[in-house]
Amino acid sequence: METKSYAKPWDIAVTTLGFLFSVVSSTDYLKSCPWDQIEKSVQSGEGNGNSAKSKLTFWKAVGNPEPIESISFESDDHRLTEDSQNKLSALSQKILKSEEKVQIVLFGKVNTTGDVGFQVRLLKRRYDEIKSLLAKESIDDHSVLPIIGERDQAAETKANATVQVYLIKN
Repeated sequence: METKSYAKPWDIAVTTLGFLFSVVSSTDYLKSCPWDQIEKSVQSGEGNGNSAKSKLTFWKAVGNPEPIESISFESDDHRLTEDSQNKLSALSQKILKSEEKVQIVLFGKVNTTGDVGFQVRLLKRRYDEIKSLLAKESIDDHSVLPIIGERDQAAETKANATVQVYLIKN
């Protein structure tokens, strides 16, 4: 016995609204790279490894592209591990001790497997976890800039469960 079933208009409307809400809610963290701050840092010669000028290593367009810290998460989980909490606490203490104004850039990627909406929401929850821990350590919430990178098919799941931390001098 074969039956034909079609989507009812109500189902289509609810699905469309759900999709639109998902797109709107997942784009509030998308920000462009603050290129003007990077250019100022490069032009002033800061971050070139000269420790007399700065107590911290700063991310810039040229030079070492390595993050100052990598925060790992369990796959499909937003909670910080104890090791990650210790890394963030140590980093925040270094930032406060240096007394330099910096912007903290959080860079993460989403998995290509599974629901994209879920992956973006998971990454946003990870950002919120990091921001709340930094706020507990007296880091200004407005100095944290989360950026969602492009989906990376070649990266393994562990790489997509990592948020990289960069610093930009203000």
